Amino acid sequence: MNSRIVTKYGNKLITYALLLLGIYVMLVPFMWMITTAFKTLPESTRLPLQWLPDSLYLGNFREIFLMDVGLFYRNTVLVTIGITVGQIITASLAGYAFARLKFPFHNALFFIILSMLLIPPQMTLIPRFTMTVNLGIVNTLWGIIAPGVISITMTFFMRQVFLTFPNELEDAARIDGCTPFQTYWKIAMPLSTSMLVSMAVLVALFAWNDLLWPLVVASPNRVRVLSVFITAIPGEFSFRIPVMMAGGVIAVIPMIIIFIIGQKYFVTAITTTGLKD
Repeated sequence: MNSRIVTKYGNKLITYALLLLGIYVMLVPFMWMITTAFKTLPESTRLPLQWLPDSLYLGNFREIFLMDVGLFYRNTVLVTIGITVGQIITASLAGYAFARLKFPFHNALFFIILSMLLIPPQMTLIPRFTMTVNLGIVNTLWGIIAPGVISITMTFFMRQVFLTFPNELEDAARIDGCTPFQTYWKIAMPLSTSMLVSMAVLVALFAWNDLLWPLVVASPNRVRVLSVFITAIPGEFSFRIPVMMAGGVIAVIPMIIIFIIGQKYFVTAITTTGLKD
């Protein structure tokens, strides 16, 4: 009996220790970014490291707002909305087709599409850039949005959700005269709210923070997004760490708010995805 109690509390102790370690690894860089945003440049480079500033210095944020950060915010919001809405539409349509519709070689075709996850995204960088050049959307927001509206990962998740729906729902919709698209739109989509919201949160996080593709396809200042703007803050001959941290703080606030709003849907989707009655 005593050994069982020791084992039980020992397992809990190990679990809590790992959780605390994870919290430490996650939060320390974030807290360092926040405190550094309120430091002067000498304070940010002082040794030994100084966690808290001597006083709250707001000059870094003032300098950020003088750099026309509103334009970059607008571009980032438009890109994030475009990619998120595009992926919800394409992933849900494709996921429903692969899960509920029967057509020749649909399993083989889905396997081929899923195998594309093995290809690193860096290998498709040049083909994607060539496509945007041929479409004439280089150095535009459309050039950033268009390649990101299709996601194999999100298509897989949506297929798993639609597989959990009982066949009786489709039978009832068919009796009522619904077409496959009406069944998808009026029945499948409303029942997938948790997955759709959680998917929107994940896609928005990726689109908001993406750096590589916007850096490649959009060089003019008028179409830059926040991630590219923050990397350009240091300049050629200076490295202004506090100003960069202030830009990071401003950039991360919307994503924290979005995640807080959608976290209950996110947890629900994680616990139900992949289950089938």
